[in-house]
Amino acid sequence: MARSPRFVETADVDNWLDTIATGTAVGTTAEATAHHHIRPGVTYRPVKDGPRIPVRLAWWRDDRPRGLGDLIDLTTRLYAGRASSSGTGAGAGSG
Repeated sequence: MARSPRFVETADVDNWLDTIATGTAVGTTAEATAHHHIRPGVTYRPVKDGPRIPVRLAWWRDDRPRGLGDLIDLTTRLYAGRASSSGTGAGAGSG
């Protein structure tokens, strides 16, 4: 018999992944989580044709980086290339 899903609230990414590692939860996340938060017992699988997620560039508000326009253009091209080759991806924004 299938159980109805329930939502589990966690305080942060580490706590969320620890909950998943216990086998009591599943979750969806951005690809970067799989690269930055490796956990024994947690398997990451791509969701093909999933929704695109927004991507943002960030910097200290009082210190606009040199070459920001070029960085935005490059990031946009990189994500556009991923979107066309994989069916998923995201656009970049200037924040």
